[in-house]
Amino acid sequence: FVSSIVHGQLRYSTSNKKAIKLFEQAQQVPNLTIDPYMRGPNFSEGLKLLSKALEKDPNFWEAHLLAAQYEEYKRNFSAAVDHYESALRINPHHSATGSTYYYLANSLMKIGEYSKALKAISIYQQQRNPNQDFINATYAMRASCEFAIESKKNPKKFNPQNIGPGINTKDPEYFPTITVDGKTI
Repeated sequence: FVSSIVHGQLRYSTSNKKAIKLFEQAQQVPNLTIDPYMRGPNFSEGLKLLSKALEKDPNFWEAHLLAAQYEEYKRNFSAAVDHYESALRINPHHSATGSTYYYLANSLMKIGEYSKALKAISIYQQQRNPNQDFINATYAMRASCEFAIESKKNPKKFNPQNIGPGINTKDPEYFPTITVDGKTI
């Protein structure tokens, strides 16, 4: 999502030519090499290049956005949050749609930071040109955050029990269902 936006730009927030070169290489490298562990695009190599770009210019917000995207792909949501927050701290108005707040909220939810996610959702919902699909998604995100916050404040006792070999095995079983006729689990 970010790389397509950033890639189309002619100007960057940095004038450091080495940082720009590293950033542009980072945009390409995931699709040029395979991650041996994930067996997909090599976002780790892209992150290494982005780290070098950010060493050259820590205020290069486009590099923070791309790093956040790559971290999300790798499911490193805490690192993604750090990069989204850095990009917003550097330039809170870098996006015409404010979508960074949406992505930030999503990553915050993944790490259980529900109050912070609510703040990011609120900011996103107040943007002038938000993506309507994202706006629609934020209503469910808000409800999930509010439920999670309330559930953490008022935990309910939960003690699942194995109801016997006719129903359960010794393994965890999370999805018991009732048959259509309602007579059998």
